[in-house]
Amino acid sequence: MSEFINTKNNKQNTQNKTQKEEIKPIFNIKDKYNLWKESIHSFFQKSSRSYVVERKKLTHNKSEINYNSMENIPFDNIPDDAISLVLYDSYKSNASEFNQSNFVKLSSCEKTCPNNGIFDKSELDMLLSMKSSKNKECPLCKNKFDMFKEETTPPYGKLNISLQRQRSCSFYRLEFHMNSGMQDGRRYGGRSQTAYIPYSSDCEESDLALWLMIQAWVNGRLFTIGVSVTHGGFGIVFSGIHMKTNTRGGLNCHGYGRVPLNDLRNSVLPNLISECNSVDIFTPEQLDDFFENDPKLINALLKNVY
Repeated sequence: MSEFINTKNNKQNTQNKTQKEEIKPIFNIKDKYNLWKESIHSFFQKSSRSYVVERKKLTHNKSEINYNSMENIPFDNIPDDAISLVLYDSYKSNASEFNQSNFVKLSSCEKTCPNNGIFDKSELDMLLSMKSSKNKECPLCKNKFDMFKEETTPPYGKLNISLQRQRSCSFYRLEFHMNSGMQDGRRYGGRSQTAYIPYSSDCEESDLALWLMIQAWVNGRLFTIGVSVTHGGFGIVFSGIHMKTNTRGGLNCHGYGRVPLNDLRNSVLPNLISECNSVDIFTPEQLDDFFENDPKLINALLKNVY
């Protein structure tokens, strides 16, 4: 606990002037995206292996409170008697310690909860990380937290991402390997599918397109189980988000033209963003804009972020 307190003290000591109190998102999506970009670039610089994103059948509760049960609260709106789970003293009595913290109000707490359901989000995260039978309930009113329940639908499998370097234009190569299974009492076979995204180390659009494809894959928005409009068979079919399945050949071959990066910037990425938006998957910049306009909305949208 003392280590946790010291960390917060050090953070506060570096902030020399008071800032206007704001509601903060539960985590910074732009920071998360930038860290992901750094990690993916570093991975391909150091390795020739594939970057793997697995999609499994999940029906269990995660150690994470449901975003929809949390509301961001400014420090000024915290009750005077709301206490810290670490210091066991009121947040307001330790304003220099907490006035830059991210506070949330839990709808799962009793109305008689001494804190009115309001806590420092980092303290809740610390509580959830502890190995205890009581780490998923409010320590004050004892109500169970509304934990995020992750339910997925088929198909399941792996996405292998590799960097296919070519003289004229390199590509992110996305190989989807999906498993066979049962849906509504009917068996369907497995399927493999390949897609391509033009790559350049200085092309922001390349990284954004890859990030969106990963979000769509993890959230089950690229493929579904149904009847193919092409051959009428029952199995794994595209779910509505288009992808380029060839590096060249143009529209007739579901590929790119002579300058793939131009195609990406001018048509492929704008279409991908639009199709992702239709299924509640958004770019980091869009999420940031949503937060500016409606801070309460952002936490519901963040549940789809991988």
